[in-house]
Amino acid sequence: MKKTRPDIKKKNKDSASTRPKRDYGKIIYGNLPEKYRTKLEKEAIYAGLEGDVYKYFTDIMKSSLIIMLIILTITYISLGLSMPIMLVLFLSVIATAFVMPYIVFTVSAEKRTKNIEKVLPDLLTLAASNIKSGLTIDKALLFAARDEFGTLSIEIKKTAFKIYGGITIDEAFRNMTERINSGHLKRTVNLLLEGIRSGGNTATLLEESATDIETSKVLQKEINASVQMYIIFIILAGVIAAPVMFAISNYLIESTTGMWDDVDMDSDADIGAGIMKITPSSSSIDSKFFTFFAAAAITITTVFGGMLISLIKFGNIKHAVKYSPIFTVFALSLFFIAKAIVTAAMGTL
Repeated sequence: MKKTRPDIKKKNKDSASTRPKRDYGKIIYGNLPEKYRTKLEKEAIYAGLEGDVYKYFTDIMKSSLIIMLIILTITYISLGLSMPIMLVLFLSVIATAFVMPYIVFTVSAEKRTKNIEKVLPDLLTLAASNIKSGLTIDKALLFAARDEFGTLSIEIKKTAFKIYGGITIDEAFRNMTERINSGHLKRTVNLLLEGIRSGGNTATLLEESATDIETSKVLQKEINASVQMYIIFIILAGVIAAPVMFAISNYLIESTTGMWDDVDMDSDADIGAGIMKITPSSSSIDSKFFTFFAAAAITITTVFGGMLISLIKFGNIKHAVKYSPIFTVFALSLFFIAKAIVTAAMGTL
């Protein structure tokens, strides 16, 4: 009798199905520079993200990469770019996709910090009232942490429960400041801990801290109002005026090129007398190249305009991720719309 051979294909299929799948997102995240991963994890903590950071990193990178590749494809189809230029743009898209998670984490962390600082004076005032009524500092903060205070309420409750669990007040508050990137909160915590060590009046200390934070918020509003004119000028010049002027220039180049094409460029067309002769020649500027140049100039202008507005308004360029994409899309759309309108209007004359 012949022995039946085992089904090798079936065995290989079963072994392949039981083999654990590779998590390529985790592999990519693990190969990033250590300093960059440390910054990502730190900003993720400030943003209040829980769980594995690499999963958030992978999702954001995939989404940004897909969106930018779609925009790049549309640009290639509409402008007909050469392969070297497309290669440079493709490498720029890849680099931007790796940087985008850090920008998103940072902006989310600053938004969380802003929401916390918005309600911090009210919570400090309420905690000071509780201390005046005879409660200890941990109970005063716990009872002041109402639901309407949002994220700050959650962090205060975590800190109070840690104190009840046996952790010292100093360590519990230090851990809270490591989860929230707020200068006002860190200064308030430092003053509070110093007041507790020296035996000072913590209620008065909290009230004065709340007053200082409110004063700082009023000054910030006044600063934003004073720089509003600069922001309006940047938007008018870079987002509205530049696309319209480029559209008009593009029409002039196209019409001039068309006029020269209709001119007879024979040798008899020399103008002048004697030794001075002028030979007319057509324009050497390609309208397609100028369209690409205008689109590139508008993109660069709007991106740096968003960075400048972020620097003026917030003191850093991180918030440019909120302004630059909107400015770029709007300005490019305005350029092509204005180009079509000018061509249609002047073509009838």
